[in-house]
Amino acid sequence: MSRLLRDRSQKVGKPPGQLIHIGDYSTTDVEITLVEFDQERVSVNEVDSVDVCLASAKKKDIVTWIDIRGLSDLKVIEDIGQMFGIHRLWLEDVLNTDHRPKIDVIQDTLFIILKAIDHVNTYPRIQAEQISLFLGETYVISFQEKNVDVLSVVKDRLQQSRGRIRHERAAYLFYSLIDAIVDDYYRVVNDLGNVIENMELQFEDQGEDLSNQIRKLRVELLLLNKIVTPARDFLATIVKGDHPLIHTKIKIYFQDVYEHANQINDALSQYRQLLTDLHDAHLGLINQRMNETMRFLTMFASIFIPLTFIVGVYGMNFENMPELKWEYGYFIIMGFMLAITLGMIIFYRRRKWI
Repeated sequence: MSRLLRDRSQKVGKPPGQLIHIGDYSTTDVEITLVEFDQERVSVNEVDSVDVCLASAKKKDIVTWIDIRGLSDLKVIEDIGQMFGIHRLWLEDVLNTDHRPKIDVIQDTLFIILKAIDHVNTYPRIQAEQISLFLGETYVISFQEKNVDVLSVVKDRLQQSRGRIRHERAAYLFYSLIDAIVDDYYRVVNDLGNVIENMELQFEDQGEDLSNQIRKLRVELLLLNKIVTPARDFLATIVKGDHPLIHTKIKIYFQDVYEHANQINDALSQYRQLLTDLHDAHLGLINQRMNETMRFLTMFASIFIPLTFIVGVYGMNFENMPELKWEYGYFIIMGFMLAITLGMIIFYRRRKWI
């Protein structure tokens, strides 16, 4: 299945807002984790009823995080949408797990799509999972196609009361989730960067397979660019925009995440340029080696041209060739041919051709 655009044949001819899961994990069970917290306490519970989530989100004195893992149960997704007033077109975007990172704002709800990424040692190296986040006044809803470890960091901070997350409202939780996802990009880009830099250090030892490695890494960087660049753009929209849910004191944190996304994007640009330079240098090295081979073969052939001529002359079967009757004719001709060979080799060495 394509990592850039998944098969959407199921949606052909369907009306807008039709809820169809487009993804890899169509049989994954849906799990709902309800996280409730304030300055004094935090509770993390697995729940079966969507009604419990709505009742919690209506409480003004606590912050509610509804974490939904698995998108195969369309009834749960639809119920969440109806209870929290989420438009069906947004739910359709949630279920299209190859969606481009984006931001949408409608009155009292803010909706973003991000990609959590991971890096493995085998090709394809980059694995991406879509995370959709909804921000309301007192709640955050997250949708994942499968359980993503990067969000567990935020849950740990909540349970251990590290940082100021327990002392802030839903917008800060929303920021914290985005920050955890974007900060994890550093790890992945750094891992990929180490691979590219090691290729540069061992450039001459890579052999003919280097072009294939560069091609694969270019595909990985293309996928990362498709993830990071839109994320940076919508973070800029949050920083420069004016939304009632994102207060001024919270906006400074989004500014920090935006700068991180910019740094990652710059690093990707530099790695792309480095790969281009490596590819050009590799082609130059191949051409240089080919030229050296051609020069050697040309010199080798040029030495044998006069020798072939001499052998050809005395290979003619004419009767009136006095040299054929010389007692030492064979040795004279062989010596003459050896002298020509040595003379041409000395000439080439003086010209530094060999």
